[in-house]
Amino acid sequence: MVDQTFEAAAAYTTTNFAIIDGAKDQPYPDNIRSLDFNVMELGYLAGTLAADMAISGTIGAIGGMPLPVVVNFITGYENGARTHDPSVTVVVTYTNNFWDPAVGEVAAQQLIDAGAEVIFNVSGPSGSGGILYAAQQGVWVIGVDRDEWDSTFEGGAAAGHEKLLTSAIKHFNLATCDTISDQDAGAFTSGIVEYDLGMLDVACDGSGRALVGPGEGLGLAPFHEASMSIPADTKANLDRVRQGLINGTIDERMGYRVFLPLVVR
Repeated sequence: MVDQTFEAAAAYTTTNFAIIDGAKDQPYPDNIRSLDFNVMELGYLAGTLAADMAISGTIGAIGGMPLPVVVNFITGYENGARTHDPSVTVVVTYTNNFWDPAVGEVAAQQLIDAGAEVIFNVSGPSGSGGILYAAQQGVWVIGVDRDEWDSTFEGGAAAGHEKLLTSAIKHFNLATCDTISDQDAGAFTSGIVEYDLGMLDVACDGSGRALVGPGEGLGLAPFHEASMSIPADTKANLDRVRQGLINGTIDERMGYRVFLPLVVR
């Protein structure tokens, strides 16, 4: 939707536009803002957790299309895993589809066959189908964008819910509310606004106003029923890594990946 949003902004110059998870490396007109997220940091946290929970040393990720936001997520994931355990193997497959849970199931089975003990969804609803399937096979999984405990795993009602370690959350709602608040206050600015682990929380009250307080703009969801299976040392290390990413003592950019081509049967 990036090109289409820029076209609309050019056609309606007195209207402000905002787009989530889409940006251009070019000058921005005065009436368009990109709400971007440092998903490499977020993926790094997920990879740190995944590497610690994989006894065999193999973890996986289901990517949707190889768009920058997806590639950055997976790059951070593998970098966090490799930093935590240099011997870990990260296996990645792309579905080239964000909306077909059945394709996600095929991808998940391929990752399981490759030995992955933890699978990260970076493929939207396609990947949600994949991690639901994998969890029901007894494999640890990590959700994406929102807390998939509430959606994919139906608040704990869906089979396999105990295998959901966490979800990598972007808080689209908070970024959206932040932009609405700026528009309301006559403080709308154009360009790319990036939300990262060190930002302040922005929460909307019933009137749509923004309430700003200390917190985070993205991070890991609660562990829910998996909490008892995650060692205390692992949780403490995640807190240490998060603080390191925020203060700059940890660099989320470095690593490698092993690709597993997706074959839909």
